[in-house]
Amino acid sequence: MQTELNLLLIGLAWGLYYFLHSFFASTRCKEWGRSRLGQKKYRLFYNLGSVLGLCGLLLGQLGGEHRVLWGDYLGGQILGCLLLCAGLIIGFSALRAYDLGEFSGLGERLEEDTPLVVRGLNAYVRHPLYSAILVFVIGLGLLWPRDTLWVTIGITIVYVFWGSELEEQKLIERYGEAYLNYRQSVKRLIPGLL
Repeated sequence: MQTELNLLLIGLAWGLYYFLHSFFASTRCKEWGRSRLGQKKYRLFYNLGSVLGLCGLLLGQLGGEHRVLWGDYLGGQILGCLLLCAGLIIGFSALRAYDLGEFSGLGERLEEDTPLVVRGLNAYVRHPLYSAILVFVIGLGLLWPRDTLWVTIGITIVYVFWGSELEEQKLIERYGEAYLNYRQSVKRLIPGLL
């Protein structure tokens, strides 16, 4: 019974984290926050809150009980390591196409002035950072097959699809026809498939 409660609490905590992450990234919330703090301070607040929340969840999850789902097989560990590394490479490669100053809140350019990015990995998928997250967490789950981690992975997969859909709506609002044309020619998360 304790294990099921632990899994439920982990699932709820991650669900709340992802909900708040998207809520604070919403256009309405950004406008409200920027009107009170300014764009740079709001973006820094958002990023700092995201990182601290993520670290807190991960540390809390590591400290709990875990049930091993399957044995530590060499094939699973190798595939897990490969996917984990691929996720990191995809993520860092995706970040190269963005203005990291604006992305972090340390730059001078306003978010509204950012052009639509269709180069780099964005030429193959519309949301390469979400693709990186998918590959990374699945690799982590294969490398460390624990029930608590797979609850996190399940919630994360749901969030990737939900979060990318929310992002799609914001990008359509911002870029209009240019984004709709881009969306017709480039898949969301997996080149040629999805």
